[in-house]
Amino acid sequence: KVKNSSFVPEENQKEWKTDNPYKLGVAYLKNNNYELAAKALKENLKKDTDCSISRYGLGIAYLQMEKYAEAITEFKQVLINEPDNSEARVSLGTAYLKLEKFESGIKEFSILLKQNDNEENKRKLAFAYYLLANKLFKNNNINEALNNYNNAAEYDKNNAVVAHKLGFCYHTLKNYPKAIECFENALENVKDEEKRLEIYNLLIEAKIFNGDDEDALVLCNQSLIMFPFNAMTNFLIGEIYFHKNEYENALNKYVEASKYDPKFIQALMNSGHIYVIKNYLNKALAVYAKVLELTPDNPTALCNIALIKYKQGDKNAAFNILFKLAVKGGEKNYLVHKYLGIIWLEKGKAHD
Repeated sequence: KVKNSSFVPEENQKEWKTDNPYKLGVAYLKNNNYELAAKALKENLKKDTDCSISRYGLGIAYLQMEKYAEAITEFKQVLINEPDNSEARVSLGTAYLKLEKFESGIKEFSILLKQNDNEENKRKLAFAYYLLANKLFKNNNINEALNNYNNAAEYDKNNAVVAHKLGFCYHTLKNYPKAIECFENALENVKDEEKRLEIYNLLIEAKIFNGDDEDALVLCNQSLIMFPFNAMTNFLIGEIYFHKNEYENALNKYVEASKYDPKFIQALMNSGHIYVIKNYLNKALAVYAKVLELTPDNPTALCNIALIKYKQGDKNAAFNILFKLAVKGGEKNYLVHKYLGIIWLEKGKAHD
């Protein structure tokens, strides 16, 4: 905002101090009055159709009004007359990104970088690649997303957000060594504590999947020093102990995770599983009941309850739960049909 410009009206003054449409347009732009700026600059373009500065200003007004298609038209016209106009190139690329035409934005920022190879322009190009990668990842096109995150990383090497997303892609593709490398790179550059914790836990998870349980446990203990009440870190420690068949230690960590986050479904489910292993069936039923309070139609919890009921001798209750699961789409769960078949056999109805 420009308060002392000779083209900006005094407070409560209705009329501008000039009738020059270009000067009016500039004044309105400086005063963030974009609709009137566009009107004035279009008026000036009627008198001088080749006035690139008026056309650029009009494009900026459209950009601020979120009329991105109109802004693109104006910036492209400027660039026809002035192909080296970097401001128009940046604005055109920005308008393309706003319309999610990321490939077009990448093209414009690539041209800009060829014209002026500096760090700022590299970051602009990296950001365009990053946005395209996000869209591809959201659409489950993981490999193409990975390629574009790598492109973003090439032009913005120390960007923790890009390294984080790269790691997540590799993690999704089960390339855990590369995921570990990316998460470690991200941690070197991220400052935000909450984001550090998120990346730390992803690194630990990748270590676990990669079979590096001891390294993962060291990282977990380091994380708990910084974030002692984090549910996910405690859950991951539980996973490590579970892999080592140290069920009591695993159970303690799953229970602790549930204490810090009472809606942590997987921590509850894993606690229930250990209770079943240890034959504490009533405790398992209590845990699965909590799961059903949070997710009433949870098929895994219902199936587990049915199997416990069967194990306790309440075969009618088990049958009723399993039958409802089969009707509601549990046809892909082999345990549902396995135990339904067993119960039918016990009832002497082998053909049902």
